[in-house]
Amino acid sequence: MRTIRKKREEYQNHEPGASADGLWKILWKLEIPPKVKVFWWRVVHEFLPARHILWKRHIEPIAFCAVCGAPEESIAHVLLYCTVAREFWHQVRVGIGVKIPSLNTASWASDLISGICSRQDTTVILCGMWTLWMMRNKRRHGELSMSIQQAVTWARDTAYDLWQISHPVQLQVPDKASPRWMAPSQGWFKINSDAAFYENKHSGATASVIRDHRGSFHAAQARWYERGFDVCLMEALACRDGLLLAKQQGIHQVWLETDCLELINLWKNNDVQRSIVDPVSSSARAAGAGARSPPESATGSGACPPASCSARAEGAGT
Repeated sequence: MRTIRKKREEYQNHEPGASADGLWKILWKLEIPPKVKVFWWRVVHEFLPARHILWKRHIEPIAFCAVCGAPEESIAHVLLYCTVAREFWHQVRVGIGVKIPSLNTASWASDLISGICSRQDTTVILCGMWTLWMMRNKRRHGELSMSIQQAVTWARDTAYDLWQISHPVQLQVPDKASPRWMAPSQGWFKINSDAAFYENKHSGATASVIRDHRGSFHAAQARWYERGFDVCLMEALACRDGLLLAKQQGIHQVWLETDCLELINLWKNNDVQRSIVDPVSSSARAAGAGARSPPESATGSGACPPASCSARAEGAGT
């Protein structure tokens, strides 16, 4: 009669089984609950109280299976060959598509986690075998056990949930062309303006940059405002400051670009719509009064003469 130590040495020396340390490393990386990992470690080393093991240790007087009457209730019998186990794995194969592979009778427990199945199938199989052992224990102690169909459902759902957590689906976002700065026509300059607004302090800042048709930098400025009403007003101030900067630089052929869609609509409907930005808009128009507008054919999306405004090419709003 072989001892547990001799059996363990056989596992370690048998192929495709692995060493004890290697088995634990493989087992620890599997997508299964910790209790199933501990359970399978005990399966590999036959540290479970199956009747045949207890009989060999002179703890149990009989070794047969109380369910199907087989002469030996070993761990492998409970998990693979008993009538309950056979029906369980039949339903798993039909309902989930996972099939138990051909196993070596001496190293079947270590082989199951050594790569003979896919990792996803291994997760289902080990969760299923843990369920079978729990069902066996409840029958042994006279408790009500779950049905085979319930056990299959639990093993399937547990394995699926753990697999999804460990391997989240990466949603592929279609590549979008990053917005680029659109150059004005030759001989023209573009003013890019922007603003920041701190709602809790009702203050903000504006910034403007002027570039030519080659993208070369010509001038820039930033201004702080201790008082501001809202974001739209700050954006209007940024446009005005940009036009004033261009006037100071002696630049007259300019396009003005802003990312505030609300301001653009107010600017376009200035004659029929009143708003709090009207005084600033008027001063901005006055600042650009001496500037020349670009030719009609040259005016594109995102570019505008000083007497009007339009959104940037990407259509960003406030």
